[in-house]
Amino acid sequence: NNTIVCRDTYGIVISKSDHNLITHNDVYTVLKCYFPAISISKSKCNYLTHNYIHNNSVGIEIISEATYNNIVQNVFYNNTRAVALDFTSSHSNVSFNWFFGNSCGVDISESRCNRVTFNHFFNNSHDLKIFYGMENRINYNNFLSDKDSGKVTFTYVFPFVLTHNNWNGNYWGRKLLLPKIIWGILEPIPYAVFGCPWPDFDFSPAPQPYDIPRPEAGIS
Repeated sequence: NNTIVCRDTYGIVISKSDHNLITHNDVYTVLKCYFPAISISKSKCNYLTHNYIHNNSVGIEIISEATYNNIVQNVFYNNTRAVALDFTSSHSNVSFNWFFGNSCGVDISESRCNRVTFNHFFNNSHDLKIFYGMENRINYNNFLSDKDSGKVTFTYVFPFVLTHNNWNGNYWGRKLLLPKIIWGILEPIPYAVFGCPWPDFDFSPAPQPYDIPRPEAGIS
């Protein structure tokens, strides 16, 4: 159990190390510097749970071939990017977390095969963003932030749009009788300066929000 204050540096760094448990920490930055509060790279099977992560530029960053890491039952508040699943990371599990007051709750960028399930999002500028992410499963979440257009966004690139992400059983702030259309951008080539609107679908939106209790997070 620790209070970790970041001052122009990382809070916790795990690199080339597996099967670590990070739990019951209060992690924040005095002045939102670029460095992530918690960074995991080239590591696998780490478990981050019951942490209170707030007032950071990046809360938890999973990057650089990090695989099979678990972010479960944490609270994220007032971060620019609360959880960042970045470049060549894969197979992360983000479940049963609370995200509120963040610029972006979960940001998936060039990362694949992740699971984002049973999370509670509210009062974020964006609940979830996907940029060139493929084969991710976004299921059974509460997306409750105010602006419907800002709940989730994605950018795909042709032809990788064929390995699209799976959206299923999410609650979108109200009961829907038809599939939920999720609008994003399809680009003809990577990093194109233009793209066209492209739909994805949650074919089985939840009729009511899931009961996802706020985790007991921080120092116990």
